[in-house]
Amino acid sequence: MSVLRDNCDIFEQAGIDEAYLDVSERTKGEYDIAKMIGSTIKEIILRQEHITCSLGVAPNKLLAKLASDHVKPDGLTVIEPGQVRTFLNGQEIRNIPGVGKRVEEKLHASDVKTVNDLSQLTPICLQEMFGRKLGTYLFLAARGEDYEPVQARELPTQMSRIGTLKGNTRDYSVIRPALSELTRSLMEKVQDEGMKCKSVSVIAILNNLGIHTRSRTLEAPADDLRTIDECAQQLLKEFIESTPEAVLRRVGVKVTGLSKSSGQTNMESFFSANVPR
Repeated sequence: MSVLRDNCDIFEQAGIDEAYLDVSERTKGEYDIAKMIGSTIKEIILRQEHITCSLGVAPNKLLAKLASDHVKPDGLTVIEPGQVRTFLNGQEIRNIPGVGKRVEEKLHASDVKTVNDLSQLTPICLQEMFGRKLGTYLFLAARGEDYEPVQARELPTQMSRIGTLKGNTRDYSVIRPALSELTRSLMEKVQDEGMKCKSVSVIAILNNLGIHTRSRTLEAPADDLRTIDECAQQLLKEFIESTPEAVLRRVGVKVTGLSKSSGQTNMESFFSANVPR
C-alpha cells in the first residue's frame, strides 16, 4: 500500500490487497504515461516485497476493477475510452463487481449471459427485475459508466461500540440486551462500509474501572448480525462465569481483522440517483 500511495495523486484503499489510484494530474490524461506508472509500481512491489500484482488502467473505478481482474496473476491491462465497448462486450455478467450468484441466475433465466446482452435491456426492465438501485447499477455498469471518484481514505482495521449500563451489575440477563443493541449498531456500520470481520471481542469495564476483554477468531470472515451477536454473547457469558467478583459498569463489542466483502462493492454509491428512463 505504501508503494501504491507514493505513485498516485489520490489513494483509496478498498481492501487488504486492493486499492484505487487516481493518476489524472501526473499523467494529464495520457494513457501511455499511466501504463508506465503501472509498470513501475509492479516492478517496485516485485523487487521490495517479492510478490506480483495485477493492475488495471481505465477511465473510471468500475472499468479499472474489471481491467485488473482481466489478466491474473501479474497482469497489466489498459482500457482507453475508445476501447470500452469492445472490452465490455465479451465479459460475462458475473465479472461485474457486485453481481453474485442469485443475480447471475436471474439474468441467465432471461437469456442474459454477457455484458453485451445486459446492455440491450432498458433501465425500466432492469428496475422491474432487481429494484431501482440495483437495476440502475446494472444498466450503467453494462455501459462502463461510473461517476464515483477515487476518494482519499484508509481502510479501517477495527470498529467498536461501548455503552454505559443503567446500573452496576453482573446479571447476564440485564447486560445481554445492552450488548445486543451495541452489536446491532456496530454491524450496521460494518455492513454500510461493505466489510466483514475476522475477530470479535467483548469489552467489560468494571465498577472499579478495571478493563477486561475476551476475543474469538471466527472460522471465516462474517458480516451478519446473528453470527457476531451470538459470538459476543457467548464471550460475555464466559467472562461473567469465569470472573465471579466482576461487577460491570460499561460493556462494549469490537470487531477486528476487517476486510472488504469479497467481490462486493457498495452499489448504491457507485452511481448517481439520476436514472435514465
